[in-house]
Amino acid sequence: MENISSESISFWKEKSKKFVDELYSESLKEKAISLERPLVTLTYAQSLDGKIAGPDKKAIPISSEPSFIMTHYIRNSNHGILVGIGTILNENPRLSTRYTYSSTEANQPIPVVLDSQLRIPLASNILEQGRNPIIFCLDLGPGKSQSKKKQLEALGAQVYECPNIAGHVSIEYCLKVLFKCGIKSLMVEGGSQIIQAFIESIQENSSMVDLLIVTVAPCYIGASGTPLLAPANPASSNVLPNFTSSNYQVSYSQFGPDIVLATTIS
Repeated sequence: MENISSESISFWKEKSKKFVDELYSESLKEKAISLERPLVTLTYAQSLDGKIAGPDKKAIPISSEPSFIMTHYIRNSNHGILVGIGTILNENPRLSTRYTYSSTEANQPIPVVLDSQLRIPLASNILEQGRNPIIFCLDLGPGKSQSKKKQLEALGAQVYECPNIAGHVSIEYCLKVLFKCGIKSLMVEGGSQIIQAFIESIQENSSMVDLLIVTVAPCYIGASGTPLLAPANPASSNVLPNFTSSNYQVSYSQFGPDIVLATTIS
């Protein structure tokens, strides 16, 4: 990622604020409240060939510094930020906001992790910052996993056991719990399985996404990269959304060399 001047950073901060704030309408917020779940923003960066990471899901730079600043403003604007356990294991992210967008300190969203088997390492960065992450897992039963749960709780984490949906935690259940915990807005960052689950929900009557923001970078990663969507299962009945229809209002903005696409999901 390139280094840019402090003047440029200020410019992109202002542009980020204007672009993102206009997306979070009052009607969108009211809709989420009526459903008793957080307002969900699904966001990710992809290459021209539809890849979101390198080989074996390893994180690699895709977007530019200007769109990186925009993404961190989205973090700054949300109460929570959700990732899957794969992201924690592959990247050990901090899931923090790296920029200050006003005279006050940056808002630090609460990390939320979907971790069905409670594999999160006790040395994970999100556990070292006193940010009390929320972790969702499947029913642990007695034994070793209960011990791990107690260790995580001693580090400040909140651990919730969830219904089992085909070997995964129920995302809809998680959203309801987050709402009750006071998380009224949630940014979903990945990884690929999490992104796909939220995208597939858009075409259904019970969409779990209110706002979609996608950064497209002018680069190719190649065949070894991690694709946004897994190969289609011939037996699957899932239909992916088509945002070219009149049901969606799509807006675009350029951040450095990247194009950012955004649409609300009604």
